[in-house]
Amino acid sequence: MPRIKLWTLANFLRHNFGAPGWECADLPKMEGESPVGMHYVKSHCEKAFEGKRLILENHFYRRPGQRAVDDSTGQAQSNNFESSTRFEYYAADLPRTPE
Repeated sequence: MPRIKLWTLANFLRHNFGAPGWECADLPKMEGESPVGMHYVKSHCEKAFEGKRLILENHFYRRPGQRAVDDSTGQAQSNNFESSTRFEYYAADLPRTPE
């Protein structure tokens, strides 16, 4: 899978564990972050599923200072973006933070 599409893995995972029941929130946009084309995605989702707690984060945006084109050379910067999906699967009775 091309790196630019890694953020779309979250959609597959959400549907794999059933689309209904996910509680999702957009994470705050930090200063200097910007969309990649028309897309800016920075979300955190959780779901209870068969005695498990599922946590899913996906990101697709440009970090501060990242640009599609280098201002000094005019060259395309094809990998200047964050594109990721993080998936965690825990027993529902585990504490959320270490005690």
